[in-house]
Amino acid sequence: MSRKIQLRLFFMMFLAVVFSCVISTSAFAATKETNDITKKISSKKTVSISADETYKKLKGFVYLKYKSTLNGYVKLTFNEAKSGVESKGHLWITSKSKYNLSNHEFYSTSKAYTNSYKNVYYGVKKGQTYYFKIQADNAVKISLKEYKINDKSGHSMKKALNLKAKKTLKGYMAAGNTEDDYYKITLKDKQKINITLKGYTNNALNMTMYMVTDTHIFRQGQFTLRYTSPNHTVNYKSKKLKAGTYYLVISNGSKSSGAYSISWKKVS
Repeated sequence: MSRKIQLRLFFMMFLAVVFSCVISTSAFAATKETNDITKKISSKKTVSISADETYKKLKGFVYLKYKSTLNGYVKLTFNEAKSGVESKGHLWITSKSKYNLSNHEFYSTSKAYTNSYKNVYYGVKKGQTYYFKIQADNAVKISLKEYKINDKSGHSMKKALNLKAKKTLKGYMAAGNTEDDYYKITLKDKQKINITLKGYTNNALNMTMYMVTDTHIFRQGQFTLRYTSPNHTVNYKSKKLKAGTYYLVISNGSKSSGAYSISWKKVS
C-alpha cells in the first residue's frame, strides 16, 4: 500500500472519530438534566422562593414566567421572607427561549441600600412571554406591578414626534429593544433650555440632542438616566442654542429597558 493511500485512510479514520465525538457530545447535551425550576408570576400573584430553592441549594436558577398584558414596564419588588433577615441575590430578564435580555441586576432588601435595589424595572411589550431568572442567595418574596405607557414616539428623524415646550410625552423601551425613540423640538430664537428625563430602568437610558441643518448633523449634548438617579430624574441645562430644529433621541444602553417621560422648557 502506498504512503499516499495510507495517509488518506488515516485522515478518513480521524474524521470518523471526530464526528462520533461530536454526535456523542450533542446527544449528552440534549439529555443533560438541569436543576432549574419554573414558577409563574403576575400582577395578581406574589411568588416565594424558599431556602431550599436558593442557587446554592438548588444548583440552578428559579425562572419566573410572565406574559405581558400591556405595553409599558413592570416593577419587581423584593421583600424579606423572614422579618429582619435581608433577602438578596441577582436576576435577569430573558426571552421566551431564555436568552438573556439584560445584564445581571443585584437586588437586596437591606435598609442600608435605597429602593434602587429593592425594586427592579423592565420594559415589556404586550403579548410577549418573558422569564425573570432569579439567582437567590436566600429565601425571598417577589411581587410584580404593571404600568401601561402610551408611546407615540417615532424611530427615525423623519418620523420624530413633535414635542412642544412645557409639554410631557411618555415612552417605553421593551427588553431586547433595538430601536431608538425620536422627538423633535423647534426653537424660534436663541435660548437656553432645560430638558427633564424621568423614568424607571434596570440600568440606564441615554438622551442625545442633535441639531440638523441642510448639510450637517451636530451633536449638542448628552446625558444619562440611571436606575440610581435621585427621584428617578435627570435634568440637563443646555448652552445657548441657535434658532432651528433639534432632535432628542432616547436610546437604551447595555441591555437596558424601562420607561420614561420627557419634557423641556426655556430657561434664562
